[in-house]
Amino acid sequence: MNTHLLRVVFLAGALVCATLSVASAQTASQLYNEGVQTYEAGNVDAAKQKLRLALEIDKNFRPASILLNKIAAEERQAGSQPMGVSVKSLEKVIVPIDFNDTTFQTAVEILRQRISEKSGGKVEVNFVFKLPPELANKRVTLHLDHVPASEAMRYMGSLAGVEFKIEQYAVLVVPAGSPRPAAASSPAGAAATP
Repeated sequence: MNTHLLRVVFLAGALVCATLSVASAQTASQLYNEGVQTYEAGNVDAAKQKLRLALEIDKNFRPASILLNKIAAEERQAGSQPMGVSVKSLEKVIVPIDFNDTTFQTAVEILRQRISEKSGGKVEVNFVFKLPPELANKRVTLHLDHVPASEAMRYMGSLAGVEFKIEQYAVLVVPAGSPRPAAASSPAGAAATP
């Protein structure tokens, strides 16, 4: 009878362990799914935390390990290359615009600061002015509440009669209708004016 009782206790313990293991796997899976969603939304730090928690629950949960390795590789690559400017990066940054009778050049400087602030310093735009003084000093009034930076640039440009030409490492500010400078080469995949 003692053997039978020991066998029942052993089986009950194994069942409890198996149940806990399944619950942990579900929790690790849930944390992984939340981590993926957070990563895709652009919040990499929060995603890494969720993935690490998933691995604390189940150190062999491969999907979390794979995504953490991918994030680490992306961070290493981003750290080794200068940050370029792209239409895509400017579309992701949402900025408020509120200019009242402000010179165009000052408005662009304020926009540059807002892009940096709203991206958490991840998108730094170097605006290069190739404008005559009458356009650089033209006064603009514009109120936009929740727009991508690329759209804000388009609206500002149309008010002042200028264009923003996105290059790899800078945004050229030129009179509307100006041809792209011959010396400036567009990298493969770079987009034109927003």
